[in-house]
Amino acid sequence: MRSSDNMAKQEDGKTTNFRSLTVTIAIAFMAVSAVVLFISSALDMYINVKNQRKIVVSQQRLMAQNAADKVGGVIQEKYRILKVAVNVGDLAVAGEENQKLVIEKLIGIEPSFRRLTLFDPGENKILGISRVSGEVKIDLNERDSNELFSRSRSGNIYCSSVYVDGSTFEPFVIMAVPVKNVFGDFKGTLTAEVNLKFMWDLVGGMRFGNKGLSYVVDRKGDLIAFRDVSRILKGENLAHLDEVRAFVKGDETSLEGTAAISKGILGSYVVANYVRLAMPDWAVMVELPVQEAYRTVIVSFAASVLVLLASFILAIVSGFYLSKRITKPIIDLRDGARRVGKGERKEVITVRPNNEIGELADSFNQMVLDLNNTTVSMEELRKEQKRFKDVALSMADFIWEVDDKGVYTYCSEKVKDILGYDQQELIGKTPFDLMPPEEAARVGVIFSRIVLNKEMIRDLENWNLAKDGRKICLLTNGVPLLDEKGGFKGYRGVDKNITSQKLAEEEKQRLQEKLIHSEKIAAVGQLAGGVAHEINNPLGVILGFAQHVCRQLKEGDPLYLPLKSIEREALRCKKLILDLLTFSRTGKIVPEMVDVDAAVEETLLIVETQAKMKKVEIVKKYGKEVPKVLAVKDKLQQVLFNLCNNAIDAMPDGGTLTIETAELSSKVVINISDTGEGMTEETQKHIFEPFFTTKEVGKGTGLGLSLSYEMILNQQGTLEFTSEPGGGTVFTIKLPLR
Repeated sequence: MRSSDNMAKQEDGKTTNFRSLTVTIAIAFMAVSAVVLFISSALDMYINVKNQRKIVVSQQRLMAQNAADKVGGVIQEKYRILKVAVNVGDLAVAGEENQKLVIEKLIGIEPSFRRLTLFDPGENKILGISRVSGEVKIDLNERDSNELFSRSRSGNIYCSSVYVDGSTFEPFVIMAVPVKNVFGDFKGTLTAEVNLKFMWDLVGGMRFGNKGLSYVVDRKGDLIAFRDVSRILKGENLAHLDEVRAFVKGDETSLEGTAAISKGILGSYVVANYVRLAMPDWAVMVELPVQEAYRTVIVSFAASVLVLLASFILAIVSGFYLSKRITKPIIDLRDGARRVGKGERKEVITVRPNNEIGELADSFNQMVLDLNNTTVSMEELRKEQKRFKDVALSMADFIWEVDDKGVYTYCSEKVKDILGYDQQELIGKTPFDLMPPEEAARVGVIFSRIVLNKEMIRDLENWNLAKDGRKICLLTNGVPLLDEKGGFKGYRGVDKNITSQKLAEEEKQRLQEKLIHSEKIAAVGQLAGGVAHEINNPLGVILGFAQHVCRQLKEGDPLYLPLKSIEREALRCKKLILDLLTFSRTGKIVPEMVDVDAAVEETLLIVETQAKMKKVEIVKKYGKEVPKVLAVKDKLQQVLFNLCNNAIDAMPDGGTLTIETAELSSKVVINISDTGEGMTEETQKHIFEPFFTTKEVGKGTGLGLSLSYEMILNQQGTLEFTSEPGGGTVFTIKLPLR
C-alpha cells in the first residue's frame, strides 16, 4: 500500500483523515471476534459462578450445621447432667441433707457449674451451693426471673441471657430444669450458674477448610465464644456484620445462605453463614475467606482470560491476513483509477477476480473509453468556470441562483461587499429572510406572480437588511431556470446595490415637498391676512351697532338677548380674525391654557337663545376642580358650538341638552348628550365623513362634525360618540393634560 494512502485528503476545503479499507475490515473482524469471545467467556463464567455458589452454599450449610451440632451437643449435655441429678438424686422428695449431698456431688462432677440453687414450688430458695467463697450476686432482672420459673412450672428447661462477671470478666448463663416427683407433679426448680469458658476451646478448636473459622453470638449480637478470648472479655458486639445482623433481626431457626460476600469478624471479605440453636437462643457463625470459597471460580476465570487472550491474538492475525486478501483487488482498482485521473486515459485497469470487483473494473474501463470520446475536456470546463468566476468578481453586483422554493443555492463572493454575508451564510436561506417583514410581504406577492408565469425578473427594487443592520436597496434582475421538459427549477440573476440612488431620490423628494409646503403656507398666510383685513371693517360696524343698541335697551326687552348674542358672536369672530392675522405672520396658531368650564359656559351663552326658542332645557354638570388644558380656545369653542347646535337640532319638540365636565385618567372629559331620536347604524358609519349630512338640502353642509373631529385630533385629543335609535346621542371629547 502506498504511503500516500495514509495522508489527509483535501476535499472542498475540508481535511479528512484517510481510512484504510484493509485496517477497517481487520478491525471489524477483530471486533466481531472479540464480542463473540467475550460473550461466550462471560456466559461460561456466569454458569461457573452460579454452580460454584450453589456448592459454596451447600458446603457452608454443612459446616455451620456441624459446628452448631457440636456447640448444641455440649449445651444439651449440661442440661442432661442437671436432669440426671434431679431424677437419680430424687430431689423432689429427699430431705434437705440428701438434697445438699446430691448438689455438692453435682458441682464437683461438672467444673463449668459455679453455683447450684434449689427452689421450692413457691419460688423460695431451699439451699444453694457455690464453687467460690462468699455470696455471688446473680444479675437476673424481673422479666428473666419470671420467665425462669414460668418455664420450669410448665416442665420446660430454661437458659438466661449471657452476662459477664464483674470480677473475672467471664461469661455466664443461668440454666434451669424443673424438679418433679414420680407422678410428674412440679416440686421445685434446680438452677445452675454455668461458666461458658468451656465453649472458648470448643469453638476455637473448630477448623473449616484452610482459613475458615467459627464463633458464637447471642440474640443481642454479643460475642460469646471465639478463638480470640480478648474480644470476648471486652464484651464486643458484632451486630454490624451482615450475618449477625440477619440473626439479630430474624425469627427463623436457621438461614439458607446465599454465599454472598461481606466483611467478616476479622475485617476481611468472607462468605458467611449461620445456624441458630433451639436452646439457648444463640447462633453459630461460620466464615470462609472469599479466595478459598471461590478458589475454583478464580482458577477457572484465570484460565478463561488466558484462552480469551490467545483467541484474540489469533483473531488479529487472521483478520489482517483475510483483509489483505479481500482488499488487494480493490487497491489495484484504486491505483488504476488514480492513473486515469491524472490523464493516462489509455490505461486499462486489470483486475483478475471473477466477481463483483471484476465487473466493476470492466465498467470502469468502459467509462475511460467513453471519456476519451468526449469533445469537451475537463481542462476546457475548468477554463470556462474560471472565466465565469473572473467575470463575477469583476462586477460590482453579485450573482445568485435559487431553487424552485426560492432557497439560495449559489452566491458570488461580491455578496460580502454588499450585504456583509459570506457565501455559505446565505446558502439555505431565501431572499425574503433578508428583508423586513413588510417588504418581504410586498415582494412575495410580486415574486409569486412572476414564478407562476415563469417570467423574467426585471428591475425589481427591494429593501434588505445587511448583516450589520443597515438597510440596503437592491435592484434585482433574473431569468427562470427550466429543465429539459420545461419544468421550473429556479432562477439565476444579479442584484445591484442602488441604495445611494434611492436615498438621493428620497432626499430630493423630501426637499421638494418641504418647498411646496412652505409655498402653501405662505399663500395661505397671504390669503388669511387679506381675508382678515377685508372682514375686520364690516365686523367692527356690526359689533359697534350691536353694542350701541344693547346699551339703549333693558334686559327684559325682547330684542335684548338676540342683540347680546350678535355681540358675543361678533367678539368671537373678532378673535378668529386676530388668529388669522397671527397665522398670516407666523404660519401657525399658538395654543394656550384653557379653562374648560369657562369655555363651556361661554359657548352655552351663544346657543342659549336657540335652545329657548326650541324649548330645550340645558343642564350643566361641572366637575370639581377640573384642570386647564393646553388647546386653541376658539377651536375648542367652535367644536362645542357645533356639537351643541347639532344636539338642539336633533330635538325639534323640546328635550334636554346635558353638558358634563370631569377629570378622568389624566384626561379632561366633556360629555354632550341629548334626548333626541339617536342615529341609525348606517348613519353612525359615516358621521365624521366630510359633506355627509342627514339634514334637508340647503340646511347643512355636512362639514361641522368632520371639522370638529379634525380640530380635536390636531389638539392630541379624541372625539367619540355613542347612539341608539330612539335613545339619544352622547358625544365625548377627551383632551390630555399637559
